[in-house]
Formats: sequence, structure tokens, C-alpha cells
Amino acid sequence: MRFRAFLLLIVLFAASAPLARSDEARKDAAADVRDDGELIDGLTAEQDALLRKHMNMLAQAAVSLGRVPASLDQMKPFFNQPGLWETVMRHPLTGESPAFEYLPPKDRFDHRIDKTPLLFELRGGKRWKNGAIAYGSGVVFTARDRAVKRAMQDLSLAMSAYITRHGKAPTTIDDLRPLVTDYDRTVRSLRGGKGNGYAIAEGAIVEHVDGNHYRDGFAAIEFGIVMRNADYERSRPPISPRISDGPFDPFRFNSLD
Repeated sequence: MRFRAFLLLIVLFAASAPLARSDEARKDAAADVRDDGELIDGLTAEQDALLRKHMNMLAQAAVSLGRVPASLDQMKPFFNQPGLWETVMRHPLTGESPAFEYLPPKDRFDHRIDKTPLLFELRGGKRWKNGAIAYGSGVVFTARDRAVKRAMQDLSLAMSAYITRHGKAPTTIDDLRPLVTDYDRTVRSLRGGKGNGYAIAEGAIVEHVDGNHYRDGFAAIEFGIVMRNADYERSRPPISPRISDGPFDPFRFNSLD
């Protein structure tokens, strides 16, 4: 009975919340996204991808040592190609070096490594307030990721309203148009490329770049729940407990907050 009551409250919230959350999401995103949608936190999509690549390389190098490196310099032997170390350490936007601050774990790498922050983006020699963070797993979260997540939460809540009204999942992302304020802005691609940045695939909302599934991005199910696409493909949670017989835990998958 408690679960049914809890589920009813979620359903009622889903039916009423999307448009309000849409306005909130657009206000939050406005702080990061320029009017043309090209720059987020000053970075183009290409610069964002380069920043992500370099931070991922450094995080993997740190873990590959087999011990906790005391400084960035101890990772340098992994970058033995001429000029590679200097390239990795240079910020793709500002040109400053080092572009990152390394935070050594207190003692050793352990089972919590996936959630251990190792690297922080620097600008002007200080941690950037919206800057990228790299974790021991190699996962990197950038300002562009946060903007994508907000858009996908907005679309996810609209999907909740759609399922409430129609009793089924949407077939295409355009089915959500009547339920999303400033729909065209919300669905634009933030990873570069042309066309919508999102699509419906097997009931979930996934990222698209140039019409192809962006598997390094995010996936969203109902109720504003957004997760890494890799986590979604591994766990395959039901898109909605109202149209699936599978188990549902709304807190298990909301791991990006």
C-alpha cells in the first residue's frame, strides 16, 4: 500500500510538473548557454570534447600507476610522445598551463575510485566555478554535460506527462513538443553537429549527434531521471512503472546529482 501511495504521488507530480520545471531549466541553462547555443562556459563543443579527452587521459594515468601519485608530474612518464604532455596540460580555451588541479586521494585507490574526484579545471590559476571534474573511473563532467542533463531532465518530465495522458511511451522526440516550453531550444544539439540533440530509442530519451546515437552521453527515463548512457545500457531500467512490469526504484538511477 505504501508503494502504491508513493507511486500515485509521483504520477500526480509528473502530470503537473513538466511545464514549471521547463521554465526553471531554461533559466538555469541561460547562465551557461549563449544565445547562439554554440558556447557553454566559453567553450565550443570541440574544445569541450578536447578538455574531456585530456582529463580522461590524466585520470587513467593516475590510476594506472598502481599507487596514488603525489602530483601531476608523476603522471608525465605516460605521455612520452614529443609535445604530448605540453598539449594535454594546456587549456583548450585559455591556453594556460597547467589547466588542471590534481587532488590526490587521502591514502589509496579503492572500491570508491569511480566517485573519487581527481582533477579540476583551472582558469586563471584557480578552480573554475563551473569547471570540469574528472573522476578515478575516467568519467569527466563538464559544464556542457550539466547543460545536457538539464535539457534531458526537462524532456524526461515532459515524457512523464505524455505517459500520464496517453498511457504509452512517446514514439519520437517531437511527440513531446506540446509539453515543453521553448521546445526547439531545448532539443537543439549541444554536442555540435546538425539536427536535434535527442531522440527516443526503445522508450528512453538518448543523445544524438548528426543523427547517430551518442553512446558517450546520457539517457533519460521518466520522472527527470538522467544517467550515463553506459549505466542505462548496463541496467536497462524500465522507462516507467506504469507501462512496464519491471521493478522500479526512482532513487537507484538518479546518480548524477
